[in-house]
Parts: sequence; C-alpha cells; structure tokens
Amino acid sequence: MSKYRNAASWVKGQSGNPGGRPKMPEELKKAMRGLAGDAIKVLQEAMQSDDMRARIMAASHVLDRGYGKPTQSVDLTAKTDMGAAHLDALKARMQSRRGDQAAAEVAAVSALVGEDETPTTH
Repeated sequence: MSKYRNAASWVKGQSGNPGGRPKMPEELKKAMRGLAGDAIKVLQEAMQSDDMRARIMAASHVLDRGYGKPTQSVDLTAKTDMGAAHLDALKARMQSRRGDQAAAEVAAVSALVGEDETPTTH
C-alpha cells in the first residue's frame, strides 16, 4: 500500500491534520520563558565575543526574534525536458482512447510540443 493518499480520498473542506500541530505544554512554555533573561544575557555576551561568527549569529538571533525573519523570494520557474519518445507514447495512449475527448487531448499535446499534426481516432 502506498504511503501517499489518493487526492480523491479527501472530502472538500476536510483537513488532513484536523488536530493541527501538537501544542507545547504550558509548564514547558513557562519554564522556557523563565530562562529568557539568561538566554538574552548569553546572546549579549556572544555579541561581545572575539569570534566574528559567534557575534553575527547572536546578532541575527536577536534581530530575528525582535523583528521577525526577513522575507525570502523564491524563483519557482521550472523547466522540464520530456523526451520525444515519452511524448510519442503519451500521444499514442491518448489516440487509443475513443471519442472527441481523445482527439482534443492529442491536439493539445501536439500544440504543446509545436507540432502541426492532425490527430486520428479509431
């Protein structure tokens, strides 16, 4: 059995994780907040260090927590290289299907690869 669920198995509006992320216990939160003063002192000491890497890391942590991490832009341009044999097999499979739908799909694939081909159906 596949470890991935079929897309059709989810009902519209249904969450795949209805409970959400587990919450941190309040006692642990309080204990960590109680150590915040010491953590700030450690960061202050690290910012005075002779090691420039330690100073930069400490400064980065202080700024991230005080102002939030900077936004990052991501280039999601994807280029695919589908071999001619793969496209031919895909077109043959679509042509084997009956009806106008298959012809429309073959025409769409042909247009995608820049071919001027008249699709044939059985």
